[in-house]
Amino acid sequence: AFRSGDYGMGAIVDNGTGNFTINWDSDFGAADYAVAVMGDFDSTANGAVQFGYYSKTASSVRVLCGSNTTALNDCDDFSVMATGSRN
Repeated sequence: AFRSGDYGMGAIVDNGTGNFTINWDSDFGAADYAVAVMGDFDSTANGAVQFGYYSKTASSVRVLCGSNTTALNDCDDFSVMATGSRN
């Protein structure tokens, strides 16, 4: 289950396996804010968790999650932190 609405986070959209869009309650001033993502797999997944963002706008960021043994994979848990100037 997704937890949204915490600390400026709006809706979270599941775009498919390992692919999520995080929407912000308040837009950033531009798409040049910093994003950090971390998370984990349960004990049945192989490899290390790898994250990246696919696209970033002032109002959202699209996050990809996978492991070094699979292309994309849903994580059991992940956290997103963003910092930058707001409108």
